[in-house]
Amino acid sequence: MHPASPTLADLPRPAQGRAGWPWTESPKVIEKTLPDGAEWPRISIVTPSFNQANYLEETLRSVLLQGYPNLEYIVIDGASTDGSSEIIRRYEPWLSYWMSARDSGQAQALNHGFERTSGTLLGSINSDDLLEPGALRSLALAHQAQSNAILLGDVINFDDRDGASWRIRQRNVNFDAMSQPWRRAVTWHQPGTWFPRSLYQRVGPYDETLRYLFDWDWMCRALRLAPVRRLNEAVARFRYHAESKTVGEAESWRAERATLIRRYWPHQTCDAKLLHAILEFTSATDKMVYQSYDRRAAVGHLVRALGHDQRLLALPRYWIAWGKILLPQTVAQRVRVLLKGF
Repeated sequence: MHPASPTLADLPRPAQGRAGWPWTESPKVIEKTLPDGAEWPRISIVTPSFNQANYLEETLRSVLLQGYPNLEYIVIDGASTDGSSEIIRRYEPWLSYWMSARDSGQAQALNHGFERTSGTLLGSINSDDLLEPGALRSLALAHQAQSNAILLGDVINFDDRDGASWRIRQRNVNFDAMSQPWRRAVTWHQPGTWFPRSLYQRVGPYDETLRYLFDWDWMCRALRLAPVRRLNEAVARFRYHAESKTVGEAESWRAERATLIRRYWPHQTCDAKLLHAILEFTSATDKMVYQSYDRRAAVGHLVRALGHDQRLLALPRYWIAWGKILLPQTVAQRVRVLLKGF
């Protein structure tokens, strides 16, 4: 009989050279009950995966070694061909459920997983990301304090290639900012997002017709129904690497962005000229982030945006985008902090 909360001694030994969290280190043991004596809430986590054998084991260990006493962990693999199934089988005794079968993409994999959950708090961690030590304890305490809220923890972005890392603090996560990000900057990061099961049942599953922005779409729907509670601590790490959709397919998001603008902007006059201008503007802001920092391309997008519709001149974010391009990157970041997310 395998323990529900495995220790380092219980799990398979890491390969030589693997050290630190979650290979040779684990968090402190969690108390048997909540501070008020109640049982810890059941937390259900889904990991969708496809051909991520290079990172998958690290993800699995970061969840299982939380020491959380009421965990339900589900892994949905999309029929990987890189040895992922063999890795999952090594950790199968501590998983609540797993499967490996062809699917239509990440949204469908998540839907399959969430359909099988029974926890009161749900979340997902991709197979190339990982949880921070002690994350589930912090999330459980926040969930107990406000059981109807969407929980937003900070996320540590990191790049294996050069060792760079930086902390993302989620801000302006509300329906208006998420549905109209050209009006006010929004910093939202999926690995730090957790939500009540009751909310998922009200909002419904992810839109499986979307490949890239299905989670953004779901959040737009959810934010109309639930409040947000921020945790002032990091709960997850997000890995940058060339094979990830965030990096490797960043140029392919444009069509889905247009779909979501039309979906959540019906109360405005969404004419073709303004839509094209907004798409060019959002493409410019995409070029000023870590994975695709390109000033020249950003300038081109901003110029074309204005060519489509001069109403952009009335948007403060249009001018702030020019400021980010013209100022040194470190100065632009400080200005953004002073302007509280613009």
